[in-house]
Amino acid sequence: TAQWLAEVKVLKSARTLASYQNTINYYLKACGNHPIKELDRERNIDFFDYLATKVLFRGKNLSKSTQNYHMRQLQVFVTWAYENDLLKKHIKLKKAPAPKKDMETYSIEQLSKLKQHINKRLEKEIVPRETLNLVNMQRAFNLATNSLLRLGPMDAMRLDWIDLDNRIIRIRDNPDRKFINKKFKHPNKPINDELYNFLKKDLANRAEDEIYFLDDGLGNPWYSERSSISKYATKLCNECDLPKLKPFHWGMRATMITWLLNNGALITDVQQLADHSDIATTMSYFNSRTVQQIAAVNALPKL
Repeated sequence: TAQWLAEVKVLKSARTLASYQNTINYYLKACGNHPIKELDRERNIDFFDYLATKVLFRGKNLSKSTQNYHMRQLQVFVTWAYENDLLKKHIKLKKAPAPKKDMETYSIEQLSKLKQHINKRLEKEIVPRETLNLVNMQRAFNLATNSLLRLGPMDAMRLDWIDLDNRIIRIRDNPDRKFINKKFKHPNKPINDELYNFLKKDLANRAEDEIYFLDDGLGNPWYSERSSISKYATKLCNECDLPKLKPFHWGMRATMITWLLNNGALITDVQQLADHSDIATTMSYFNSRTVQQIAAVNALPKL
């Protein structure tokens, strides 16, 4: 595992390395340190039992989806071991059946409510730090809803990634933010008219020292931790009485993907814009079951 984690450290982000290390630590506690060739179905089940009954998160057992997350990460290691001739055959680890959940997103009306709330609060705010928070939240909202970017690249984005003349945003690595671009086929994101007009005005009013898209005004990141951005967004969503969703992941990104798929956009085009390597991932964001049910109930006869 040490050799594998050394490769992960070079090829992946620090967050990914920490996540893989966590999985390996769980496995070692469950099954002990043994030669890779002794990994078999029995140890597979022992690891599952450990994840299901011994590991606690916030006082509760891990959910089946989290158990499967660690099993998938262990599978990555097993596949690496096979490809490097450390295993004679490729072992397919057994995973727990996870319940399928309906995708829940915001509606376009709810996102509009959030946008208006940010704008209104910004107009009245007089406290400098809160004004900075609202300005950056306005930036993040406009970028998320018009480009489908994940929070990671938004947090790491430098102003020199933005090319208004060619109307593209070039997503690149940013070691200072421990961000490594996933390097899918479409790292250059087009800028639509809505985002272009916002960025043109926003960039014209930037302080000279600013470096980041989400900047503190002095050339530093808005927040030192990316999670703080989500926490602030959640605070604003709560003020609008919106459903309790991850604001950027489900609230903005998945909502806009759903809207595109429901309004005639080609699935392959949405896949590219969302930077999904597998089209099945794009479809998993598609809130189709809820949409289909709405269409059905609206078609019921009035009595």
